[in-house]
Amino acid sequence: MTRKAINKFEEFHGYQAREICEVDYKHPKQLVFLGKAIEIVYESDKFNGGGDGKPCYYKHKFHKDDILCTDQDGKQLYVLGSKLTVEDRGIVN
Repeated sequence: MTRKAINKFEEFHGYQAREICEVDYKHPKQLVFLGKAIEIVYESDKFNGGGDGKPCYYKHKFHKDDILCTDQDGKQLYVLGSKLTVEDRGIVN
């Protein structure tokens, strides 16, 4: 895993990565449009972004132009948006 990925994990969670794993990932050349991305709910034990290190649910509403796609095999989801970023406080758009 690259130092950049470890830094992003630590920035988001507010603590050091406990374990590191690498995956064989290939960028798809084409995506399948599924619909507009409205919101996501995820669970995290982060300290940053208002977390206290205990598992907690976070809900994020997406911008009206954000979309949900999948790869051609239907095995990987992608949320695409021109202003989406992941920062220490969470998903931002």
